[in-house]
Amino acid sequence: MKLKTQKALLGLMIPFVLGITSCLSDLEEPLKKFENVKGAEWNPSVAAPIVSSRLTLADILDQTSNSYILVDDDDLLHLIYNGDLLSLEANQVISIPDQKFDGSIKLFPFQILDLQNNGTTSLNFSTVFDFGPKDMELDSIIMNACGFVSTLTSSIQHDVTVTFSLPGITDKEGKKFSVKYDMPYKAGGSTSKRNIDLSNSDFNLSQSGDKEFSQLKAEFNITVNKVDDNPVDPDDEVHFNTDFLYNEYEVLYGFVGNIDISPAEADSINLNIFNNTNKGGTTGTFSLNDPKVKIRISNSYGLPIESKIIELTTISPKYGNNTLTGYPDPLNIPVPTYAQVGKTLTDSFSLDKNNSNIRSLLSNVPDKVVYNVAMQVNPPGSKQRNFILYHSKVNVGLSVDIPFYASADGFVIEDEQPLTLDADLSNIDSIESATIRLYIENDFPIDVGLQVYFADEQGNIVDSLVKPYQLLLASPPVDSKGESMGHTSKTIDFVVDHQGVQNILKAKKAIIRGTLNTYKPSGGGAQPEVKFLSKYGIYVKVGVQSTVKGEVLKMIQGGQ
Repeated sequence: MKLKTQKALLGLMIPFVLGITSCLSDLEEPLKKFENVKGAEWNPSVAAPIVSSRLTLADILDQTSNSYILVDDDDLLHLIYNGDLLSLEANQVISIPDQKFDGSIKLFPFQILDLQNNGTTSLNFSTVFDFGPKDMELDSIIMNACGFVSTLTSSIQHDVTVTFSLPGITDKEGKKFSVKYDMPYKAGGSTSKRNIDLSNSDFNLSQSGDKEFSQLKAEFNITVNKVDDNPVDPDDEVHFNTDFLYNEYEVLYGFVGNIDISPAEADSINLNIFNNTNKGGTTGTFSLNDPKVKIRISNSYGLPIESKIIELTTISPKYGNNTLTGYPDPLNIPVPTYAQVGKTLTDSFSLDKNNSNIRSLLSNVPDKVVYNVAMQVNPPGSKQRNFILYHSKVNVGLSVDIPFYASADGFVIEDEQPLTLDADLSNIDSIESATIRLYIENDFPIDVGLQVYFADEQGNIVDSLVKPYQLLLASPPVDSKGESMGHTSKTIDFVVDHQGVQNILKAKKAIIRGTLNTYKPSGGGAQPEVKFLSKYGIYVKVGVQSTVKGEVLKMIQGGQ
């Protein structure tokens, strides 16, 4: 058989293989998965196998950046979705801007007289720098990074020496901050500049002024030595410009004010496990045994934080928006004490079928969970002295735990996929018919009725595969724990005539629709909830044969 005819037949198989497996999830390169299927009997004169594959639920489920599969101690599969209600570092909301101070110092009349009579004089001048944002009361700061930049300019027409001290600052070696400026006389004035790294210095802001917070005392000790007969002008002065730049704190103590750190808008988690159900709608019933929502809280801010959930809602195309109940109001945010500086405290709570409506909400097959939280540092009325680290972090996280322990009755799922078949259609008329043989072994406690529709670009149905519609996968019986007792198997032949081959190869879309029913007792009675264990799988073997101008041709993977 020519290669282009083989491609056309393989193109015929692709949508069918997708129909078997993609009703739950896409399979990438399904024809690359080959292994023997125990118990399968094949008659080579009827069909040669081109697919032999075993799929577990872990193979079928889509895992994303915010979801993962968990297998518990009982081998039960869980799909876990994670999201953050809030995750905020202190430096994103609490900062110390550049601090800039300037001023002038003049000689008093008696100092001018002293200079003229004795050739030298000195004076001590002090001022207070109001340090930090105006809405904060800073007691002390351990600076991780800080640059001190100060320029002194003298218009006094004599030699000037200045010792500039900041007794509230202790450097990393334990020394009080002090720097000296030499400004010998120069016509037009003299200038001296100092750049000093104050990283790892300790700023004590509570003992330097009248407020006992946010104040830094600056002391200037000035000595003036007379130069020749230069005059002394009462308006001559020493002017200072002092900046504290790049104020990155390591630890900050005090009252940082009332700060709203709520997210700007709500966020959401997409529950992609239900995506396909929402495309086809839900006509039956679906019930999860014990889903859970867990709220995880961690905090290293040494600040009282008031927090509450203002939105926690599931959104279902069929059942609309539904609000989750049962969570505490307000949330408890654990706060480290002074003895726990640098430590992260944690708390959590879980919502389940016993304390909330989570079971009914997730049984509504929502496609997303929308959440938002309000949070305020130092709520109104609080004046507690606090501490905070530059990298202190408060995090409120949410996880949705969907265990595969459920029941379904007449539950419809649907998926639509584009068909881009790599087939040369020039030889399509030579294909009179094709027979597809499917062998399945099923461990899962679920019945699946399946139909694959083929549609044109406008979505108009041009053909279908399963004629008549029938049960494709049968459920094995389950025990009292809801676990499968063995497996079921089935062999099905699908015959596609000449016109059907043409329709399928020219189709642009495949619509895969399945109806799911978990195990139902043959004698009637209540439908039990069943478990999906990691060891369960579906064994699939597919073969195809075609008749080309009266000759039966068998397709073999890789054949010529």
